[in-house]
Amino acid sequence: MGDMWPLCVDLDGTLVETDTLHEMLLALVRVHPIRALIALVSIPRVKAHFKQMVARYSPFDPAALPYRQDLLEWLRSERVAGRKLILAAGADSKVALAVSSHLAIFDAVIASDGRMNLTGENKARAIRAYLGSGPFLYAGDSRADVKTWSASAGAIVVNPTRSRLQALARAAVPVVRTFSDGPGGRRQSARRRSYCAPPASGS
Repeated sequence: MGDMWPLCVDLDGTLVETDTLHEMLLALVRVHPIRALIALVSIPRVKAHFKQMVARYSPFDPAALPYRQDLLEWLRSERVAGRKLILAAGADSKVALAVSSHLAIFDAVIASDGRMNLTGENKARAIRAYLGSGPFLYAGDSRADVKTWSASAGAIVVNPTRSRLQALARAAVPVVRTFSDGPGGRRQSARRRSYCAPPASGS
């Protein structure tokens, strides 16, 4: 479906098997507890600013993230075939750009920027602003992705649930492909430790 329509890919829970904000906040609490507290105080004002503060001060290594290998391999094959790939992340732009640079498969990055929290309708509008009125595919995993799927021409669904598939059916959005968890839960936990590790002394 969609020939070479652009494909927009969510980060947390989709491309990676974790939530980068939660993981980075835990790491920040360990290495800079005062800065973590300051970041938490900012949540009621602007969540995008909170994400930006956590990303600015927390240790982060995109190479250590628990990437969903089956999806990543498929994305690489789609890129080789000529499809335009866009990382459309609710995470802060610093995180999304680091992931994009590490993987080297994305043509563009759309992400939260300290002012706009790029989830739900905000993400759908940002994708439309970037791509214009043409059709696109969207890969996501959660209820927060339903608004973006609804604006798309086709859905790639990670860990599909009955409620997600029903929401897509109601929105008349065809499911192009699904990816489901296999017996890889331990691998995520093992890699999380290195991902959240604080920087080495003196770094």
